Amino acid sequence: MAFRSKARNVFVYGFAKNERGNIDHDELKYWQQVARSFLQIDETSLNTLIGKFELMEVVCHGETGIP
Repeated sequence: MAFRSKARNVFVYGFAKNERGNIDHDELKYWQQVARSFLQIDETSLNTLIGKFELMEVVCHGETGIP
């Protein structure tokens, strides 16, 4: 599952469709709240978390989302 703001995409949960069905409403609400929290993190804190390997930056087409 992914959530997007104007400047950032957040991937919070992934699973193979052959391993489980769709998530239920309560799970969706939980992951939306998790993503909302990540979307509110400032760039300095985000870079710190990435540097500590607590988050992982995903590079797409050679571009990062972090200035």
